[in-house]
Amino acid sequence: MKIFLKGTLCLMLALGMSLSLYAQTLHLVTVGDLRGFRGEARQGIIRDIQNVTSMFQKSVPAHQLNLRNVDGEMTTPNAIAQTIRNLNTQPDDVIVFYYSGHAANDSTNGGQFFQLRDEKGEATSMKRVDVKYIMQEKDCRLVVLLTDCCNVFDENAKMGFKLAPTRGSVKVPTPAIQELFFNCKGVVDITSSKVGQYSYALKDGSIFTVAMVMSFEKMNNDAVNGVKITWQDVANDLTEKSSVLFKEKYPKGAPPQNQRSQVPHVYAYPGIPRLGISVLTQSVGNVRIEEVVPGFPGEKAGLRVRDVITFVNGQEVLDEREYAIAIDSSPTKCTITFKRNDQEMKVEAELNGEPREVPSTVSAASRTGGGNGGSASLDPSVYGNSNPQNQNTEANAAPVNNGPIFGVSIQGNTIVNVLPNSPASAAGLGIGDQILQMNGQAIRTGADFERAVDASPRAATLMILKKGDSSITTMSLLLNKPAEGTPPTVQATQTTQTTGGNQVAPPATQPTTPPAPSTPSTVPVFGVSIQADGNRVVAVIPNSPAANIGIEVQDQILQFNGATIHNGSDFSRAVDASGKNAQLVIRDHRTNKEESIVVQLNK
Repeated sequence: MKIFLKGTLCLMLALGMSLSLYAQTLHLVTVGDLRGFRGEARQGIIRDIQNVTSMFQKSVPAHQLNLRNVDGEMTTPNAIAQTIRNLNTQPDDVIVFYYSGHAANDSTNGGQFFQLRDEKGEATSMKRVDVKYIMQEKDCRLVVLLTDCCNVFDENAKMGFKLAPTRGSVKVPTPAIQELFFNCKGVVDITSSKVGQYSYALKDGSIFTVAMVMSFEKMNNDAVNGVKITWQDVANDLTEKSSVLFKEKYPKGAPPQNQRSQVPHVYAYPGIPRLGISVLTQSVGNVRIEEVVPGFPGEKAGLRVRDVITFVNGQEVLDEREYAIAIDSSPTKCTITFKRNDQEMKVEAELNGEPREVPSTVSAASRTGGGNGGSASLDPSVYGNSNPQNQNTEANAAPVNNGPIFGVSIQGNTIVNVLPNSPASAAGLGIGDQILQMNGQAIRTGADFERAVDASPRAATLMILKKGDSSITTMSLLLNKPAEGTPPTVQATQTTQTTGGNQVAPPATQPTTPPAPSTPSTVPVFGVSIQADGNRVVAVIPNSPAANIGIEVQDQILQFNGATIHNGSDFSRAVDASGKNAQLVIRDHRTNKEESIVVQLNK
């Protein structure tokens, strides 16, 4: 007996590494926030959880899979955090966190956050980055965040997807799971749609989750056939399958704002970041650092969370796409200019890896696979148009020029030329200014602008976002159109509406002469203007908290933190008195339905 035990011990010591790998555990934590949904939508969230759980049960041996589900009726931040912290993990283990439910994005404070409720049922939130930090506290081999933030449920659409029945437990992990989870180290962080887009949940599952299950099945088939697979392959395939599923369900665009695509946002996947930071586009331009990875060049150079990067190697970066291209194509020695507490600073960083050549036209597929700089989302949203295909078409289209009637050339909604001595030049409009509205009509394309000018009376009212500014300017001017008894003269008046969140537009019955300009705030607290004598939204600041939760012009704000909103003064008082988290009740102008929304204000 002693000889047998000694032999067994020697065998275990000899095979120690193999036994350690075989003993790896994949801890799957699933969270479905059922309190945010009812009826068919609730069943859709349950189906998402079932699909993800079944996918891993089919792919990982039972003795290597630890399933933990947070009670859908008690999806509080504390419950989520405690479930993760209670996992009994080893250094070689993997933690996978999957969330299906409501979320929103705060471009000025921590990025995406989950819209939850606390133990008392009061509205609260949990930052995505905080979930990632709690997972990283476990010091495991790999942590994976996969989130389907289904903020739009379509009760009329059905996915029609059925996952193959779960078979008996496999004896070893499938090749794809082995390669992507058990063999990888680091962080994977992917969510269902980029900033500015809705994610869609259907009766029997959500677009992103179904695309994810299909992608992992494809990756497994590829791996079985000897194809080497990576997380970048997963990201690219997710984008492709999400696009296909979306177009199948919404060939003419999806409500409430005629969205034309749903593009997953890849925050990170395993690899060696060149700089090692994650960034997010600011509503006023440039990119703000959301995360600094310890030990990488960004931290060594002294960059910090909340720094705003303005230039890379002397080239201005206005959004995530420009930032990622600048870092990926930079020489090893890189000069970064940034602002900290409004003070401009400059540092030199020694980047990891070699620069790569970036083509002049970046394809949709390559946008998903970037991220050596930090954030792999290279396709930030623009005002009023979430379709990247449309954005590219407008950017490459010839400028629209309406001659001296108004006096500008425009691409998309951005002015690219101003005619001298025209109504536009007299009003002080310049290259780079954006025309957001004309006579109450949203301007997203040159065609929108042409139609608005043709239909406009001689006196036109515009909402303008000045280049480099954070405020909306309401402007009245006289077009070069004939008016009875009035010669075609040029006249312009304007007023600035600050974007602090408690903006009030003048009543429709007021004369066009506006009040004295107020001082614009640098960051929008909420980011809308509403009627002085009503509760209807008349303007939304791009990339503001209001824009990020889907507020649109013509929506009505019925309640704010329980206070009924009858007019602009009610709204201003409610925003001023609010804490950072606010609960709104709005009426969607497209569906005429009331909705309850949680938002994180810029406070």
